[in-house]
Amino acid sequence: GTVNMIANGTSTALGVDDAVPQNAKINTAADSSVRLVFSNGITAKLGADTELVVAEFLQGPFGGTIRVMDVVEEPSPSRSRLTLNRGELVANVKKLRFDQGSSFTVQSPVGTADIRDAPATFRLVFRPEDTGQASFSLSCAVGSVAFQQPSRGEGGGSGVLVPAGQELVVTVRVTRNAQGKLEVKVLPPIQPKPVSPAKLP
Repeated sequence: GTVNMIANGTSTALGVDDAVPQNAKINTAADSSVRLVFSNGITAKLGADTELVVAEFLQGPFGGTIRVMDVVEEPSPSRSRLTLNRGELVANVKKLRFDQGSSFTVQSPVGTADIRDAPATFRLVFRPEDTGQASFSLSCAVGSVAFQQPSRGEGGGSGVLVPAGQELVVTVRVTRNAQGKLEVKVLPPIQPKPVSPAKLP
């Protein structure tokens, strides 16, 4: 399908084996998808009509080359932060070196998914509609993911752990402010529930 990358103010079509720099924005068209492969062994598949920003990817040096399909643990500590503005992301995260500061986080307008137990495989979906409603879900097949809502004043946002075999579905209302920025209101409750294996990533 059609996949576009905006990096350093320039928009280009993204092809196989193209490098994706930090702060790049990736857009997939309808009926299109792309799989991003990181040097720490993580893969992130973007579904159709998805917009994702590689906000941060830092990794310590390591020797030799790796085959992502053979990686069990990242070869050196890394810090990854992605921003899912809309669409679907399925991430496969290898064992991270948490004790050396490694992290993997996906931010969205609804909240932040933070890997707490790796290896992990999870799906994050956020699809705003013109009606003012939006669908949001976070499901975990392997490992566990912590979901944290943004802070709305004192006390910080609420958080919940989504373990393997469960899905968190959140009811969301979406509006745009005078500047055109998306504003999201999450309606309680937010508790994960067991889900059939067929619905897991």
